[in-house]
Amino acid sequence: MLEGDYIPLSAKSIGPQAWMAWQFVLPDASKSFVQVFRRSNCFHDSAQQCLYGLDASKMYEVQDFGGGSFKASGEQLMREGLSVAILRAPAAKTYQITRIQLFPVRTQHVL
Repeated sequence: MLEGDYIPLSAKSIGPQAWMAWQFVLPDASKSFVQVFRRSNCFHDSAQQCLYGLDASKMYEVQDFGGGSFKASGEQLMREGLSVAILRAPAAKTYQITRIQLFPVRTQHVL
């Protein structure tokens, strides 16, 4: 991820009532990591984080490092966002977003 882009997803704030989020994405849009932080005095227990740098026409698997995964299009993740629920504060979540191939690639055999 060091050769990828760092993208702040939330406004910079040092206040204890704010959500903080950022994203790291590879230049070819094949993989991304998102970290989301709910600070100690944050009233809301969920947030919607629109992602950047993905391929809108591709599908991605979103894996929550705390457990669980789902599939979504790059367009959906960039337009509607990643819905994050963190029930206790302070706490954080980390996600890995990986481009997936829906259909197996057929290889031609040369005789």
